[in-house]
Amino acid sequence: KKTLVSAAISKFEAHIFNFNFSKNDPCYRCFMPEMPEEENKCDTDGILPTVAGIAGTLQANEVVKNILYTKNELNGKMIVFNTLNLNFRKIQLTRNTNCIIDCKKR
Repeated sequence: KKTLVSAAISKFEAHIFNFNFSKNDPCYRCFMPEMPEEENKCDTDGILPTVAGIAGTLQANEVVKNILYTKNELNGKMIVFNTLNLNFRKIQLTRNTNCIIDCKKR
C-alpha cells in the first residue's frame, strides 16, 4: 500500500513513474512485463548529468506531493522528457490483463 516514485535515464532522455499501490493503478510489471533483451548500461551508453538532476528533482517533487496528499496528476502515468529537443510528454499507463503479479487483486 505504498507509492513507488521511479526514474530511468539514458543519454538525453528520462522516464518518471509514480505507481500508487493503494489505488487501482497499473503496476510496474504492467508497463514492463519482461526484462528487455538488449542491455543498456550507463558506462557504455552514457548519461548527461543534467538529465539525472532533472529526473531527481521531478522524483523529489512527486514524493513531496504524496506526503502532502495533494492531487497527483502522475498516478498511473509516466513523464518522458528529452533534453535534446526539450520535449515533455505525459503518457497514460494501462493495466496489463496478463500482469505476472496479478495486480488487479489489490
